[in-house]
Amino acid sequence: MANNLQDVIDDPDLEDVLIRSRTEWLDHEDLRNILGKREDLLTSTVPVPFPEEGLFLFDVDEQDVLDTTVWDLTNFNKMHGDFDIRYRVDQCFLVPINEGVSSTYERRVYKCEQLYGTYRVVHYRRYHMSDDNDYGHNSGEDTEDSQNLGNSDNDSSDDDGSSNDDDGSSDDESHSSDDESAGDDNIEAHANGF
Repeated sequence: MANNLQDVIDDPDLEDVLIRSRTEWLDHEDLRNILGKREDLLTSTVPVPFPEEGLFLFDVDEQDVLDTTVWDLTNFNKMHGDFDIRYRVDQCFLVPINEGVSSTYERRVYKCEQLYGTYRVVHYRRYHMSDDNDYGHNSGEDTEDSQNLGNSDNDSSDDDGSSNDDDGSSDDESHSSDDESAGDDNIEAHANGF
């Protein structure tokens, strides 16, 4: 089953993170806290249905298909800290682009294989954009692998890192992306490549 971590808040150490994740993207510390407790949390064993919102934990050795959504846009990013967290941002425009994008379904898949192995935190949110929204803010940096995919392979494994982190963390913006794609423990190793 797809276990939304936001639905079961029984860990006081994660309560604030899980509540905030309903309206904000995760930052480096949030991800460290969630992944640090990965052994105590329920992992999802089936793909997340479209267009469900929430926060899910996957072990890609057990379930490598995260969802079956066809994503319109894909970018890769990296959050910097005492260790790097790579993530992938996928967007599905709910209103055709020629009609103006007024609402978007977005997924961010986070991984830190050197510390947390095959676990992935997958965050889904739907949001509405208006003329005054500044969507250009990034908490991470685009990698050389950033790409605009018209039919991005229904990403099913983990994301290598993605872009457009609206969580406001600034430690990601101050680093160069020179090494972001180097040593990327075989992005294509799992189905749909993260």
